[in-house]
Amino acid sequence: MYFCRRGRENQRDLTALMFDTAVDADGKKYVYQTKFQISKNHQGMSSNEIEDKNVRMYETSGSLCPVKSFEKYLQKINKKCEALFQTPGMSFFETDVACRF
Repeated sequence: MYFCRRGRENQRDLTALMFDTAVDADGKKYVYQTKFQISKNHQGMSSNEIEDKNVRMYETSGSLCPVKSFEKYLQKINKKCEALFQTPGMSFFETDVACRF
């Protein structure tokens, strides 16, 4: 939702390595995209345009924190597959460290 593209453009090309976490000057943790893909309408982006695309997903309090959810998701995906969005396993346990394939 935070890093979506128009019409789900290039969603399949996203990888977990394209994202990272950091802490801002106020001490709030956030997720940001480290590598941008060329889109249909932005074939040659300048460095200013890339800086403008610095979208951040900030942590919130409570159990529905998007940063905690994203980090947990990254822990559970199959590390042998580079895609960020993967088909879920047929069965799992909350205690699983990674996806069981």
